[in-house]
Amino acid sequence: MGNRSTLVTIGKNGELRHLFWPSHNYPQHIHGSLPGILFKVDGKESFTWLTDNPWIRKQRYLPDSTILETVFAHPQGIQVKATDFVLPDRDALARVYEVTNANAGSLDASLLYYNDFDIAETPVGDACYYDDKMDVIVSYKRNYWFVFGSDRHSSSHQCGVHDEGSDAFVDAKDGNLSGNPLALHSGMMGVNSCLKWDLGSLLQGAKEQLTLLMCFANNRQNAFKIIETTRQDSLAAMVNNVNRYCQDWLRRGRITGVPEQWNDLLRRSLLTIRTLVSQDLGGIVAAPTLDPDYRYVWSRDGLRMRWTVAATPKTPRASTAGARKCRNLMVGGIRGITSRSRPAHLGASRRISAQPFSGEWPSTISLQEMKVFSRISGLPSGWVLTTFCENEIKKPG
Repeated sequence: MGNRSTLVTIGKNGELRHLFWPSHNYPQHIHGSLPGILFKVDGKESFTWLTDNPWIRKQRYLPDSTILETVFAHPQGIQVKATDFVLPDRDALARVYEVTNANAGSLDASLLYYNDFDIAETPVGDACYYDDKMDVIVSYKRNYWFVFGSDRHSSSHQCGVHDEGSDAFVDAKDGNLSGNPLALHSGMMGVNSCLKWDLGSLLQGAKEQLTLLMCFANNRQNAFKIIETTRQDSLAAMVNNVNRYCQDWLRRGRITGVPEQWNDLLRRSLLTIRTLVSQDLGGIVAAPTLDPDYRYVWSRDGLRMRWTVAATPKTPRASTAGARKCRNLMVGGIRGITSRSRPAHLGASRRISAQPFSGEWPSTISLQEMKVFSRISGLPSGWVLTTFCENEIKKPG
């Protein structure tokens, strides 16, 4: 999920795995980021991270949207639903948690959330502090500022240094936070933080909802402005904003000739491609992962994805124009390739706009160029020839 400058991944256990900002491939700022629950059932108090056993988890994307839903179920009758999305018009990640008591008795519950940043991909020089006026944890280094808070006031906080007495991860293991307001370290130890919210006593079937917000900017003032603005928005308005952004993109294309059983997969693929487009550099990152590191652009894969986008236009007329312009792009790519496709960092890539392609349809394509594209794309030469010549064949006379 993401927007023009932010790319986020959520792991299968519901943890925040990657946060790429302000570009889609560099830098990545997250070392660890996950929720925990402190609960009391039948007089017995326990704390657990939602990423650990014995929680059972299920995940799904909401239809035609990049909003991700993760449902957690605990054997002691606790259910948690997490809804994650990035706002399209600002650099903000929302993580919405709904805690439900599915137990026969009452449930006392608190939600804790732990953050461990490696800002700009290194812990060296990171710092964090609790701002009591804004009720947020501020993590920062140079021109990277991350502000983390909620739509309700927290009950306690902790800022700490790894492997020291203030370590927030260790401090949170009993579900109670010590209240240290500041942490900084000049070496490799790194700093971490945690916030806690008391949800009160939940009767059977009762629910409590909490919206967590992580906002990022190049200075504190801008980061505070983003979280202040976002706190004023209703959850429904934010969800509608994301859904509108996704569905506007899908409506730009009219998919034809695809069997019904493949429609959902195709629409999901189009949303994924759109999310992976780097707006500042134009490339489509292969995958937002670090293990293995796939934050690259392959000319072969990039050209094939561009063809997919151009092949799902808004109207039949746009189909012809899109195919022409995409073919021009591919010919230009072919003429710049003399050997097997190799990966390139987005920063070294040629700018290609995510907007409709521009340029004239080339009048010729050599046999050698056709063979090169066939080899790097994995597509048959006959398909390439047919595609490139399609409109020439249809011309009158």
